[in-house]
Amino acid sequence: MLTSAAMNFLFGFSNLFWTLLFVWTVNGYMQSTGWPSCVKIMAEWFPTHLRGKAMGLMGTSYQFGHAATNYLTGWLVLSYGWRAAFVAPSAFLVVMAVVVMLVLRTRPQDAGLPPLQNNGALAPNGEPQEEQLSIAETLRGVLSNRNLWLVAIAFAGLDMIRYGFIDWSVRHLQEVMGESVDSSAVKNAVLPLGGAIGAVVAGWMTDRFFHSRRAPVVAVMLALLGVLTIFYHQVVEAGDATLVVIFLGMIGFLTYGPHVLMVGACPQDFGTRRMAASAAGFIDCMGYMGAALAGFGTAYLLKHFGWNAALYTWAGAAFVGAALMATLWNVKVSRE
Repeated sequence: MLTSAAMNFLFGFSNLFWTLLFVWTVNGYMQSTGWPSCVKIMAEWFPTHLRGKAMGLMGTSYQFGHAATNYLTGWLVLSYGWRAAFVAPSAFLVVMAVVVMLVLRTRPQDAGLPPLQNNGALAPNGEPQEEQLSIAETLRGVLSNRNLWLVAIAFAGLDMIRYGFIDWSVRHLQEVMGESVDSSAVKNAVLPLGGAIGAVVAGWMTDRFFHSRRAPVVAVMLALLGVLTIFYHQVVEAGDATLVVIFLGMIGFLTYGPHVLMVGACPQDFGTRRMAASAAGFIDCMGYMGAALAGFGTAYLLKHFGWNAALYTWAGAAFVGAALMATLWNVKVSRE
């Protein structure tokens, strides 16, 4: 977190392309280490039957952060220029890094409590700690797991559509509706706000109605996400601002609901508590590949074919992800 804050600060004061590229590469690397660590901590503190609810609540953090960023960035850019949008958040991240350093505990044992049992109860004091897996054992366990591969590939499709809306929806509103930067940013803030609700609802549904099976909820939400994406461009072309906001909220709901399950709960379910961090890192890695496609792939489609082609491609990625997750519909969750 501290290094990421430093990189964002440096980015705001850099001018040379290669400097910007190096700084942003380091920033991306440092940020990528955060989520797997968080998933591992959640696996240590919450049993299987509470993971959906716990990850849903945790997932609201980056939704609200995203919404705040959209609003704050629009104001900072208009008031102080684009560099302020990188410098100002760095200070907040430094404060949070200090809080985490002082307060966060990885396991119940680190807080003076006995370890968690599979049934959710705290184990008796003096229970021996489980043996740690080697790097080779962890990699072999993750990369040979068919269920994790299916989730990871489906997640690449989800991140393609997620980053498509994150990176391109403001420009889309500007070009199609003639919106200003700040107005587009405010509308786009609805996306993660709807996502926060989706994360909580999706996590609760998996624990309440599906015995902690995530695939049914993920598959249905991804299919619906693909349908809404197909019609989104027509809604924006119609120019009804209220309907656009409603659509963005629904898209956020259907994007971040499966997102937090796939990269948060599924690594714990299919990777077990011992390999949760590595499983999360593997799935997240595939997601970044989808995000990369959303970047240069969308740029190519826009240049040669227009917005409809880009949105139909995003929708196709959602449908493929839904089909892959549907194959895991009845797979039982590990209780380890």
